[in-house]
Amino acid sequence: WVSYVLALALLLSSWTQTIFYHQHYHLAMTSGLRMKTALMSAVYRKVRLRLLSVSPSFVQSHVFSRVMRCPSLSTTQCLNGLITSATIAIGVAVYLLWTTIGLPVLSGLGLLLLLVPCNVLMAYHQGRLQRLNLHWKDKRIKMTSEVLAGIKVLKLYAWEESFQSRILDIRRQEVSVLTKLAWINACSIFLWTCAPYLVCLVSFTTYVILYPEQVLTADMAFVTLALFNILQFPISFIPEMVSFTSQVKNTHTHTHIHTHKTLLNTTSLQVIGFLPKGSVYLGMPVVNILLVELNKLLVIFIRISKHVLRKKQTNKKHDSTENIAYVPQSPWIQNCSLRDNILFGTSMNLKRYNKVIRACALSQDVEGLPGGHDAEIGEKGANLSGGQKQRVSIARAMYSAADLHIMDDPLSAVDAQVGKHIFKHVLSDKGMLRSKTRIISTHAIHWLPLMDKIIVMDQGRIAEYGSYLELMKRVGTFTSFLQTNLRTAMETSEEEEVDPESKGILNNQFLGIGQSSRNVDLLCYVKLSVFKSYIRSVGFCTTGLILIAFGLYQASSVLANVELSRWTGDEGIVSGDLTVDELSIRNRQYLTVYGALGATQALFIFIYACVASLRMVAASASLHNAMLERVLRAPMSFFDCTPLGRIVNRFSRDIETLDNQLPQIVFMLITCVFSVAATIVVICVDTPWFAGVLVPLFVAYLAVQRFFVPCSRQLKRLEAVTRSPIYSHFSETISGCHVIRAFNAVGRFEQASLDKIDKNQVFYFAGITANRWLGVWIEVISSLVVFLSAVFSLVTPGIDAATLGLSITYALQITQALKWLVRTMSDIETNVVSVERVEQYLHVPQEAARVTSLRPPDDWPSCGEIAVSDYSTTYKPELPAVLSNISFSIHAGEKVGIVGRTGAGKSSLTLALFRLLEANKGSITIDGIDISAVGLRDLRANITILPQDPVLISGSLRVNLDPHREYLDQEIWTALAMSNLHSAVSAMPAGLESEVGESGLNLSSGQRQLLCLARALLRRSRVLVLDEPTSSVDMETDRHVQTTIQRCFRDCTTLTIAHRVDTILSCDRVMVLDAGSIVEFDSPKHLIEDENSWFYKMAKSAGAV
Repeated sequence: WVSYVLALALLLSSWTQTIFYHQHYHLAMTSGLRMKTALMSAVYRKVRLRLLSVSPSFVQSHVFSRVMRCPSLSTTQCLNGLITSATIAIGVAVYLLWTTIGLPVLSGLGLLLLLVPCNVLMAYHQGRLQRLNLHWKDKRIKMTSEVLAGIKVLKLYAWEESFQSRILDIRRQEVSVLTKLAWINACSIFLWTCAPYLVCLVSFTTYVILYPEQVLTADMAFVTLALFNILQFPISFIPEMVSFTSQVKNTHTHTHIHTHKTLLNTTSLQVIGFLPKGSVYLGMPVVNILLVELNKLLVIFIRISKHVLRKKQTNKKHDSTENIAYVPQSPWIQNCSLRDNILFGTSMNLKRYNKVIRACALSQDVEGLPGGHDAEIGEKGANLSGGQKQRVSIARAMYSAADLHIMDDPLSAVDAQVGKHIFKHVLSDKGMLRSKTRIISTHAIHWLPLMDKIIVMDQGRIAEYGSYLELMKRVGTFTSFLQTNLRTAMETSEEEEVDPESKGILNNQFLGIGQSSRNVDLLCYVKLSVFKSYIRSVGFCTTGLILIAFGLYQASSVLANVELSRWTGDEGIVSGDLTVDELSIRNRQYLTVYGALGATQALFIFIYACVASLRMVAASASLHNAMLERVLRAPMSFFDCTPLGRIVNRFSRDIETLDNQLPQIVFMLITCVFSVAATIVVICVDTPWFAGVLVPLFVAYLAVQRFFVPCSRQLKRLEAVTRSPIYSHFSETISGCHVIRAFNAVGRFEQASLDKIDKNQVFYFAGITANRWLGVWIEVISSLVVFLSAVFSLVTPGIDAATLGLSITYALQITQALKWLVRTMSDIETNVVSVERVEQYLHVPQEAARVTSLRPPDDWPSCGEIAVSDYSTTYKPELPAVLSNISFSIHAGEKVGIVGRTGAGKSSLTLALFRLLEANKGSITIDGIDISAVGLRDLRANITILPQDPVLISGSLRVNLDPHREYLDQEIWTALAMSNLHSAVSAMPAGLESEVGESGLNLSSGQRQLLCLARALLRRSRVLVLDEPTSSVDMETDRHVQTTIQRCFRDCTTLTIAHRVDTILSCDRVMVLDAGSIVEFDSPKHLIEDENSWFYKMAKSAGAV
């Protein structure tokens, strides 16, 4: 009966351990959750306090790349009290080993301690390689992001292959580091998988040598084996704690350094003081101000406001951060509904809201959005055009009813008619802001006559002050500037690159797809085909080799323990009938077999570790390369419908999962499956009675598994879904910091951050609790396995102590195996979704062939004659045509201007010429060759476009000018000289190899556009398309670009997409488009002479006639 009591005590002690262990973990993880919440809140608060006034370049280079990692890195693994428990476990295990086997324990313990420096050394090299891997990964993601952001220009220039090669070069460096990490990981797996066996082998060998006359009994052998298994984790945990402490230190350092930067540069332009509500004092009467920045000249337009003067008389103290509205030049749009973007946290006043919508010319746009005012705008206004985003930004400022409105070039992104509408209904004396102070910066100077007072600033000092008429009578800075730039005085700007109606439809369709995808992600299981796809990437034969190698390792491990059971149960040894010499010989025989089986284990686990680690890295590399190839060859409609962040996420988070997380989870899954199978087989063979309760235990386990895995999957996905808004909000706060501060909305945004963190932690806490629930139930089932194994061993006749020890030893190991098997099955379902996402992008539609059998002549096009015959095209087959049955011809060397209202089809015609849009019917021929029969690379490499927005990518100046390295240095320097950049580039220390920052932010907007001009000069194409390349540059750069184009491209066929009517008055002919059709095509002189013509009305509206 004592044996049964001990078996029952084993069950009760196991349950007691389960209760205390999981209570400890629950408290520790809850504390870690609180620490995580506190740190994320502190990071946000520090960023809010310290970084809201830092320059955008600093935010981009430091905040996004480092501070945003702090919340995710810091405390998800926070101090679980394992240092204390590990110390206690080591002490108790060593004491029990000493009492069990005596002095030989020191040899085994010594070997285990010798393995610790090996682990430390591997951890050191692993950390070094991980840092290097992080460097290459960040570089790859940065390059990929830039390439995808500028994909339209890269396609227009036929540069995809060149930049694809650059990304693949970086990826090769990254994969090289990952391969080295895979070798270290294989060595680590080999070392710590073989460690328990090696330690036991050394201990038993020492015991036999030291005590040749004593018998190694079953209780000594299997208790020693169990204790060494227990001791392995806390000893191997020590290096992990060193690494963890280093991570915590690095996190604290990054958090501290990058949230304690200096505040706003005091030399930058800023409002330094306020009088009562909205009044601005500049050493002159209280005024409303319109500020214009033109190159180095600042012109300030002033309108006196009696309303403000009355406020001045109140003479009350006023907080300088109250009642201010700010409209930045690059509109800042939140990822929320249109209504919420305009209300910006204020209460709804329907009458005022509708007036704002009408004043900002948004009524028609709202009607075209799905859901109207409740339509989701998308990240950074992804579903709006540039002009729409700017009008939403103006509407936000208007609705705020602030006393001071600061607007930075608010009319630059809207066409002439909309600009006039906004000026009349918003900014003028009759506008909604007529009683408010307005500070407005703009490049357009045709508003000057409408101002009452103007302050002219030069080199940061006030040069002149007075009304427009007063300044015109003087001969000074103001008049000389106007005379120099007289021809551009009546210019207007327009920015609509894609037909907004079509783009809206595309984005609306995408929104529906995105919502459906989100629902699928939350509700569906991962398909079996996804697992097959990953196995195919690894290789079916390789997968078979991996499973066979690990199966043979597990079989060798079982056989070694069986051999140990035979050794300790040998009747000759146990009975004591053998002499010392015979006992020594018998022990050596068993030790030899035991050692040989150990060597077999080591061989197979090494084969498994090496093949699995290396092949999974290779699989990830091949999937990345295939996805990159498919994405870069996707049509522009794919990029119009898919947010940039979503595509980049495939190349960052999903590839990161394939590189690192998935191999570890697969190893854990294989280990757990084979371990559970080996345990069941051993117990059933030793105690056949156990097979009778195997089915109920399996049913209980299956019930726990089927309940936990779906719940865990849902909780993880919900946690991930609610985690994304935290980072999006963090990103929005930084990118819109100046707007938030100007609107005095800092506190509201901080509270919103806390709310989002709290919402996320609800699911995180539920996940913690679910894991504890799983742990308790699995350990209850595992304890029953141990208990029943012991009981059935007692009732099984003829079972010896060695067999009983083997059975219980394996039963004790099943607890961790079952627990990790369930968790790993959940984890692998969660992480294999990354394979599914990558697989989706391997099936995106593709453009036509880059090269076809019809290769044009090397000098094609030699004349530049263009003929379009009955041509129609659309963005998608189900959408209406954006160009409908148009026909025209352009003679060689002719200059043609193309104008039309927003959405008329101007940009669509450009896209059709470069085959970014394919023809539904009709044809376009250049020098008699149908462009549809020519490969895309041959077509796009032989005609040139000078885009409105200059696109530059990180790298050298040479790479941005000549990525294929087709031109000599002298040719590049000549192009730079003609584009007025020779002196600037010569002054750079590295010359042509000088680095261009991300998106060319280390260059001025004028220099970026001049570099694009140098690209066009290098290509020397006979067909040149100009998409208003000077709309966003200063007057001097504008003059130089226009002069260079007229001089250097006078023999080329030139198509000018006119956003400013005056820029095409010198063209040979003007094409007027409306609703995708040609309504007029004649010389500008004849069209202007006809007052009923479309062109005359457009020119008159823009003030050009």
